[in-house]
Amino acid sequence: MDDHLLDSGILVRHLRNYPAYVALTNRLAELGQLYIATFTRFEIMRGMRQHENEGTYRLVDSMVNLPMKVSPWLESWYAPGKPVGSFWEKGMPSSPRQRFALI
Repeated sequence: MDDHLLDSGILVRHLRNYPAYVALTNRLAELGQLYIATFTRFEIMRGMRQHENEGTYRLVDSMVNLPMKVSPWLESWYAPGKPVGSFWEKGMPSSPRQRFALI
């Protein structure tokens, strides 16, 4: 069983009914647990349109919401010019610690 942490871009495309993204999230849900960061949930909820409320809540409520710790280390990582890989190589600071694929 594989667990997956979904990015807001994947969720937005799913909610906009892009067939490939709907199929992707459905397939990942069959393979294991889906997670989203609490700040991803906030981004999605903040950006939803009025007519999307029901579908948006249904989608984000179907996933485990992980609180992400904001630490001085994490804030320093956001410095301009830092490659994305360096963040993931050190491990995402999260609570609880999980091992999953970022999608």
